[in-house]
Amino acid sequence: MYEYNLADIPCGVCTIKTHKDSRTKLMAIACGNSILFFSRLVNYHRYEPPSIDPVDEEVNAWKAFKESKDLGALRDTIQKLQEKEITISSKTLKILSQPEIDVDRLALTDLNCLKINPNFTYMTTIKKLSDVSSSPDLIVISRENNTILIIECVNFKVINSINVPSVVYKIVTQGH
Repeated sequence: MYEYNLADIPCGVCTIKTHKDSRTKLMAIACGNSILFFSRLVNYHRYEPPSIDPVDEEVNAWKAFKESKDLGALRDTIQKLQEKEITISSKTLKILSQPEIDVDRLALTDLNCLKINPNFTYMTTIKKLSDVSSSPDLIVISRENNTILIIECVNFKVINSINVPSVVYKIVTQGH
């Protein structure tokens, strides 16, 4: 019996082929903001798609805070961004939940740490359009920031990113 502790609740499990001549499939588990791959029930690879840059409003709010050190103004801006349903970084969200914050230390925050890594909401696979029936699979995954990613399983690269109007919780793929 094998046991592996996952960092988050999985939103999708599927099997994939990674090479044309591969007879062994990998098990892929979408969990949090990464995909865990297992070969013969042993941890094989972990994939995290590229981070997303924060929106200009979030960066500008941080720049204004660094100059003024006005925590109230930063919190107000964050709440306005949330009301507009704009995806913001976890670093910025933490400011709303922390009652006591060292303003001087917070002003030293590097703006490069504001990258956004949205969690996955659903995962499935689809065959590549190919004459060879054993061609590698593609992973189709949706994220909380209203995007769907299509990931190539050979090099684990995002080959397409599609923006959709709302969060996707189910994807049905057909054909090849």
